[in-house]
Amino acid sequence: MFPEDNELLFRSGIIHHHFGRHEQAITAYQKAMKPPTDRYLCSMVRGIDGHLARHNLAVVYEEMGNWNKAEDQWREVTAETPNYEAGWQGLGKLLLRAEKFDQLQSMITQLKQKDMGGLAVTLMAQANEKLDQCDVARGELLKWLEQWPNDKAVLEATARLLFDKFNPADAEPYLERLRILNGGDGSITHNLGTIAFQKEDFERAATLYRQSVEQRPKSDITWVQLGASLDKCGRREQAVRAWREGLRLFPDHPDLKRLVERSRDG
Repeated sequence: MFPEDNELLFRSGIIHHHFGRHEQAITAYQKAMKPPTDRYLCSMVRGIDGHLARHNLAVVYEEMGNWNKAEDQWREVTAETPNYEAGWQGLGKLLLRAEKFDQLQSMITQLKQKDMGGLAVTLMAQANEKLDQCDVARGELLKWLEQWPNDKAVLEATARLLFDKFNPADAEPYLERLRILNGGDGSITHNLGTIAFQKEDFERAATLYRQSVEQRPKSDITWVQLGASLDKCGRREQAVRAWREGLRLFPDHPDLKRLVERSRDG
């Protein structure tokens, strides 16, 4: 009925994108950015004919592996809306991927001037990690958290770096703080369960994995680990029930199949 309505075109782009119709999504987002000939309907959402459409367009190009066009869109987003942090984040991610460290450093300087220090330090740490300077990355993140202990983005970057590149147990206090700030994130609870399991605190691990599957039941590895923790606690029947529930949700999962079949044999 309203073929040139920006909001309808924007929503159409979202639907095409959701179903993997990338070319149709691109067309819809591009049309959404063109001013309609008749202003018969005014959207209540600011940016759908500008930076929000470009943001989504950049993500579509990334999924297609068209990195240059994605970068062009992120640059347009940051030029059009300089205080839109998600745009800088998207551009920074692509510069990191392409190892354009000089351009990234220039961007980080801009971010500091725009009072986006948390994003700046996160990108700087990720660049140092990519350059195998993990100690430097850790120092940058921890220094920022001394001043801003509840910066969620920096807490996430710190926990991930410590979990992946150092002793996972070192990430525990940052994950605990994130769990409080995020109000029950299943992936954070899972990682805390993994740390408890590595410490051989299997009761705590089982409790945390149980909380994690309640928060996000569609996580196959958590069902595997919940059963393993219960088994280590000597609660074999509960372990098997956990694996069976996981297998019900993921009927083709090889580890869950093997664990359930082994429980029948033994």
